[in-house]
Order: sequence, then structure tokens, then C-alpha cells
Amino acid sequence: GDLFSLNSSPARYRFENKSPTNFFAKKQSKDEMNSSPLTVHRLLNNETAFSRFTSHFSLPHPPAFTLAEVLITLGIIGIVAAMTLPSIMARHRSKVLEAQFHKRISEVSQAIMMLKKDEYFSGTLIGEQIASLLASQFKGSIVPDRSIYSAQKQYQKTQIGYELPTYKNYTKTADFRKYKLDDGAIIVSKEFFIFINNDNYSLTNYQIIIDVNGLQKPNIFGYDVFAFELDKTDTLKSMPYSNATKAYCNTTSSDESNGWSCSYYAMTERDYFKNLNW
Repeated sequence: GDLFSLNSSPARYRFENKSPTNFFAKKQSKDEMNSSPLTVHRLLNNETAFSRFTSHFSLPHPPAFTLAEVLITLGIIGIVAAMTLPSIMARHRSKVLEAQFHKRISEVSQAIMMLKKDEYFSGTLIGEQIASLLASQFKGSIVPDRSIYSAQKQYQKTQIGYELPTYKNYTKTADFRKYKLDDGAIIVSKEFFIFINNDNYSLTNYQIIIDVNGLQKPNIFGYDVFAFELDKTDTLKSMPYSNATKAYCNTTSSDESNGWSCSYYAMTERDYFKNLNW
């Protein structure tokens, strides 16, 4: 009969598992018959044969998470984040302050070195004159009234356009003593303030107070505000180590001057900023 008729076609033989061995469609072995749906699907696609039936196979899908499981997972993530985020932020703030600390010390020290070529501070200049000379080394800086820090907030706004921060002592238990910052000031920018302390117009006793980040917080002595000594060779140094120094960088003292000597520890202790109490 006709080669392509239903009764004589290879498809008929194949469907009834009677395909002769000389046909191009090979006989399936037991292994092939027992293979997975994926294997069967591959065999069906690779073998040239006609069939009146079409088989559809799909891979199994993994089960989806339930809403309860998702909510539990999110809750756990939230708890972990709440526990770790504050410490991560504290470490970041400490690193930023440490970098600003060293940057500002370097800038002020370089300014003093430039002035030493022509002028010597100790024995010749009082605080107000030091402020003017230092300001000349910082482009765009402002030299307001020497007692600007102790002045009323409104007067500060009139002088420099904004209010200066109210600094806290090292333990954040009291406002820092204002009279230690009222013998001269240099407003380099909103991110950099310099104050002068010159008790009784002494010709050999100068302290230079540096706010390393200006208006930015925390505005705490020992954190972002540090006092330095201008020694007899006109070199900027940390406050000298002594029992008095230790007393004024104390984690338990509520003294209004606590934090005055923290520059010593900030310069000598490797983990000083890391250990700040945020």
C-alpha cells in the first residue's frame, strides 16, 4: 500500500512497539523506558518519528516561602540590624573625627611654621595679635571680637552670620567653661574654628583650641574640640602629661573643664577615638 498511509507507516509500528529493526527509529531499551520524564522528552525530540500524541513535561518548582516565613525572616534581619547598626555608626563617626583631628593639627602647625619665619609668638605677642597673624594663613577666614565665644548668640550672628556651638565637657555633663576660649578667635570656615586662651595676657602661656569640624556635632571637648599648648619654641603640642592632665580628661568627672587635656591622649593612644563613649 501507500508508504505514508496510517496502516503501513513507521509511526503505526512505532506506536504499537512493532517498529521493524531496519527502520531508522531504534527500539527503546528497558533503561530508556524507565528513564526520567526529562530523558523521555529528550528522546522524543531527537528521534525522527510521527505521532498523533503530544507529551508535555515540566520541571518541578521549589515551594515558595509562606508569608509567615517571610515576616519571620524580616523580623530577624531587623533585630540583627538594630543590634549592630549603632556600633557601626559609632565606629564610622570615630574614624571621621580622627581623620579631621590630624588634618586640623597639621594645618595649624604649618601656619605657625610659616609665621615663625618672621615672627615669634612667645614673649612678643598677646592672644589677640596671635589670632590676626594666624588668620592671615587661612584664606577667607574671619577674625571677630576676641571674646566672641562668650558673647550673646545674637551678637555672634551679627559678627559672623551664625551662632557658635555651645561646647560640652568630656562627659557631656556640663557646658564647657567659656572663659577658656575668649582671648581671640579665628573662624576659618563653618567647618573649622580656632580659639585662643591667654590667661592674664601672659607672654609665655598660650593655648590654641581647635574645633576640628566647626558647626558639625558633637561639639564636645575631647571628641571634636581639643586644646593645645604653644610652647616656648612656638611649637604646637598636646597638653603636657601630668596628674592635672589626667584629671581633665576623665570619663567620670563632671568638672566644667573636663576635656581640656584630652589632646594628649588623642595623640598618644592608638584607640583613643575608637573608645569614645557614643
